[in-house]
Amino acid sequence: MSRNNGWATRFCQTGLALIVAAAPFVSVPAVWQAGANAAWAAENQTKTLTQEAALAKVNQWVQVPEGYTLRNARLLETGDGEAVWIFVWEQGSENDIRAELDAVSGELLRYYQVADRQSPPSGARLVDEKEAEQAARLFLQKVAPQGAEELSQPNQFVRKPAREIDQYHFVFTRMVDQVPFPENGVEVTVDRWGRVVSYSRQWWTGELPAAAPTITPEEAEQKLQQALRPSLAYVNLDRWISVSSYSGMGYRPVYRYGGEDPYALDAVSGEVLTRTGGKAAERAPIQPLGSGTRPSLDPGVRITQDEAQKVADQLAKRLPGSYRSEGSSGAGMSSGPDGVTHRRWDFDYRPQGSASDHRTGFQLSISDRGELVEYVSLPHQEALYGEQPTEKPVTLAKAQEVAVAFLKTMLPDRLGELYLMPLSEPEKERLSEQAKEWGRYEIPFGWLKSGIPLEDERVTVTVDAAAGVVIAYRDHDWEDILARIQAPEKIVDQAVAVETERKQKQFSLTYFLPDAVWDANGEPLPREVRLVYRYIGADGVVDAATGEWLDRYALLQSYLPRDIVGHPQEEALRFAVERNLLAVKDGRAEPDKPLTRGELAFMATRIAHDLPIYDEYRRQLFDDENPEQPYRLEDVSFSHPQYEPIQHAVRMGLLSPSGSRFEPDRPVTRLEVAQVAAKLLGYGELLGKPELFVSPFADVGKAEAPAAALADSFGLVPAARPGQFEPDGTFTRAQAAEMFQQLDALTRQR
Repeated sequence: MSRNNGWATRFCQTGLALIVAAAPFVSVPAVWQAGANAAWAAENQTKTLTQEAALAKVNQWVQVPEGYTLRNARLLETGDGEAVWIFVWEQGSENDIRAELDAVSGELLRYYQVADRQSPPSGARLVDEKEAEQAARLFLQKVAPQGAEELSQPNQFVRKPAREIDQYHFVFTRMVDQVPFPENGVEVTVDRWGRVVSYSRQWWTGELPAAAPTITPEEAEQKLQQALRPSLAYVNLDRWISVSSYSGMGYRPVYRYGGEDPYALDAVSGEVLTRTGGKAAERAPIQPLGSGTRPSLDPGVRITQDEAQKVADQLAKRLPGSYRSEGSSGAGMSSGPDGVTHRRWDFDYRPQGSASDHRTGFQLSISDRGELVEYVSLPHQEALYGEQPTEKPVTLAKAQEVAVAFLKTMLPDRLGELYLMPLSEPEKERLSEQAKEWGRYEIPFGWLKSGIPLEDERVTVTVDAAAGVVIAYRDHDWEDILARIQAPEKIVDQAVAVETERKQKQFSLTYFLPDAVWDANGEPLPREVRLVYRYIGADGVVDAATGEWLDRYALLQSYLPRDIVGHPQEEALRFAVERNLLAVKDGRAEPDKPLTRGELAFMATRIAHDLPIYDEYRRQLFDDENPEQPYRLEDVSFSHPQYEPIQHAVRMGLLSPSGSRFEPDRPVTRLEVAQVAAKLLGYGELLGKPELFVSPFADVGKAEAPAAALADSFGLVPAARPGQFEPDGTFTRAQAAEMFQQLDALTRQR
């Protein structure tokens, strides 16, 4: 395979799986697309594997079980003289096998199998980790026998957790002259039956520097220790570890290495490098735009449309010129973290003395918390979405100055919570190029909580690149997020964080492939592999409140429920975990633990989003112009981990409080579960018509007969024993998982 760009697996690293999933299925002979692919094929047909030859290669490595049909066969030309064969086999709607291989060399680049995990292969038995490792090694010998000696021991330098509870994941790091290359290697996942269910290969094929450092390890570690300065930020840990199940970790202040932080030491030049490969420079501290900090708003207060109009009128007076209100021009709704449907209203303003022309003036959008969430200059609306090339745009510095001035005018009481996000040189170049092509600058600002930035949370001010005026401001109403973050009493020193991380890792000479940096057109800029000294091994961050190490691998493992394997309701429990219905903590789902009212609220409201009851609930909300006020519950404060689902459950009528208390930690009764099940089925009105039912259970009264009879007849809450429902009995988490799986199946049948 040609090596002009240095990548053998470019698409595997940049989202090929998404391309495959989205590609329309074609008949097997119809591999080529018209036009460019056909021309490319004619030019390269002598060196590219045919479909038959590529399939023969795959069949050497992968045994496609009976019942699978080849649904997709594509030759994807990458645009730089390289190509990848992609094959997809399917069995039904949920089982599939995908294989991607280099169309020239025939190397397997990626393999992935989604299969029935409950049904073992014929004659198979459960394997332990050591046996799974042997299966992974045997697979490597088949697909890449010539490269096995270039790989480390499994998980020696890089360790990643399996994404499923019954899988083992192995990372074999590439070794070059006995020097590890952590960004390169192969990964193999083996299931509990010893089957290889995934394989991926990432291999830099361009030039590598000689493994000949000019600096001793002792000198390098001393210099790097002095240079390391991890950044402090609030990070959403759920997002950081990519956990899909409910965890409640939320935002935590941590020390971690951003793209421009000192990270490694060039083993030849002695330069300190960033993760993006640039020379590390002294960073200016983050400066808020001002000192104004608004106290957290009361989560129980919502304003009306008339009150929002008054807020908009006051904001309009801050802008230069004189304007008259044209009233509300629209409204919108969204579901917020407090479980209440939030509203916003749009208000139009025109210059005094002008006609009511929609191309003049501006629009202000106000939330039901009284927050400005959007500003749009109406004459410039088209510039927000289209491309209006500008030959001589104002400078980026001027656009930033204009954007800052706008925020100081409109949000003077929030300037202590906002900062102008620093930009790297490539980012500055990208924004400047986009200004020429699109005719606008998108200036990013970040939020601060107690002076600490929130990672990945931003607001944007759009500046017309030709006129140098603000044409839009967009905020996603981060007030609720900011309010829910609990600021720690103290933050540990940066040096403590560096020392904590040092104890978790090993200092080593390695090859280093910097993180990707993108140009104005979204194309990755060229990268160069460097020989560096750095700390490698455990992947994690330091909790800035406690100084403790937060290991990504350990955290992810803690959300894989090991205690459901072999459980009688394992299939239902898997369904509940995968659908994010069942919370997992410390590696335990606790399937036999009694379900609480708070947990039932969480499960019921999540699955309700896919049921007709939620559509009806939304319609009622849209018809009601008055803002919702959250329920005041003594035992469920705004910071309660189940605040959101409980608010939703009460508002939807699924569960009711007892006066001013909800009792979230009380075990739910079987009758309460039956009532919720009947409502989710759409039979809520029948619960108030006991005269229509004859109780099939001796221990259920007339009033409770509808819920018990309906839930039992649909197999959602079956009788505890013949003739007995046990309405006051408890309901386990496993039984709840089974109920919601059955409810999902009933919904699909309908």
